Amino acid sequence: MRWTLGFACVLVCVACNSSDRPRPSAQPDAATLAAAEANPVYQQRRRQFNALFLSGDHPAALDHAKQALRAAPVLRDPYIWVSTLCNQMGRNQEAIRIFREAAKAHPGLALPWFYKGFNEFHLSLFDDALASFERAAELDPGDAETWYRQAMIYYTRSDFDSVSRLLEKSYGLDPLSEPTVVAWIDVLRIQGEENRAGAIIEEALSRLPDSAAIVYRDGLTELNARDDAAAERAFRRAIELDPAMREPYEHLAGLLSRTGREAGSRRHRNISTRLNDYSRNSRLLESRMVDAVDGAIPLLLAEVELTADHTETALRWFRRAIQLGGYAERNTAGQAEALFRQGRIELGDRVLAAAKPGSARALLAQVAREIAADNATLARESLDRALRRAPDEAQFLRRAADYARELGDAARSDELLERSVGAETLSTAPDPD
Repeated sequence: MRWTLGFACVLVCVACNSSDRPRPSAQPDAATLAAAEANPVYQQRRRQFNALFLSGDHPAALDHAKQALRAAPVLRDPYIWVSTLCNQMGRNQEAIRIFREAAKAHPGLALPWFYKGFNEFHLSLFDDALASFERAAELDPGDAETWYRQAMIYYTRSDFDSVSRLLEKSYGLDPLSEPTVVAWIDVLRIQGEENRAGAIIEEALSRLPDSAAIVYRDGLTELNARDDAAAERAFRRAIELDPAMREPYEHLAGLLSRTGREAGSRRHRNISTRLNDYSRNSRLLESRMVDAVDGAIPLLLAEVELTADHTETALRWFRRAIQLGGYAERNTAGQAEALFRQGRIELGDRVLAAAKPGSARALLAQVAREIAADNATLARESLDRALRRAPDEAQFLRRAADYARELGDAARSDELLERSVGAETLSTAPDPD
């Protein structure tokens, strides 16, 4: 009898608690989203956010992102803006508070819970994040990414059975999600289910034949099967599809070394090192932007992005460096180089006119200009002059290596990449005269 009474009390408590929570409901329909998008207050805040974000003024951009969120809480973009900026500035707790308030104000929406969980996950508050993602899934069970995010939390606990179950759920909702497919393949391999992983790879490639990440994993399958030729084809195809993906270079380097092709192995290993440096340095510098007191950090970040050929992002950071002050000559040359790489020769010429004539960085920008203008001879001459004055700095040498390869000098490109491995990765030291 006591058990029955106790069980009844539990049911009553659950019912009471449940009554305080909105029932799962359909998320905003197309008409609601369109109306929110057309909201003039939202439109104004979005324009101001975009302008401030592009200028590099992230604190002010965040203020407008928060106002955009209040104006249009059903739209995903403001959540992304707030989350991204808070993450970059190390203000994830603020993001959590903002999204908690949004969830309270709009209890039927899944978005606040999802992005609250996203920021909790970033702070390693895994229990809180799981609760947030589970609530988001209750409100919008058809959102594949919510199940994927839950899986990533179970991954931190090494609960691979739960990870696999949740990823299978996510995959069923969105079989075209590359991150979900890739994570599921990797977890199946951890569980020793190589055959099932192979079947998922085959199925996924039929849907996503140009996915570098999946092609790369197909290469791993061939490598495990000791089919070096097929593995090499897959790794090279993955590199062709996504030249910025590090892992295929690393495995191809090992395969080439094992088969006696040391020069090719060194080249691919150097590229792997370069890509790994980009990933590490961009995250490190972005995390330090909140403490920036002059233009050094945004300048270095701009050069890292320029070396990765992210020219628009580089220009944004160059502009922020100008706002904070310092390093004017180096900043000017970098901006000009980015503009030339975009093919904006006339504007690049105007910017470069303010740089120190004959400096290594101005000359490197000139190389980019002549390549953009199809003047290969002048580009080679400028590259020769730039390298005679080159700083022992990795970003500079890597861009020079790219230009050398673009000009058809693969041997020189490889030599410059080799030099870059031992060079200063991040330095604002004065360049040699």
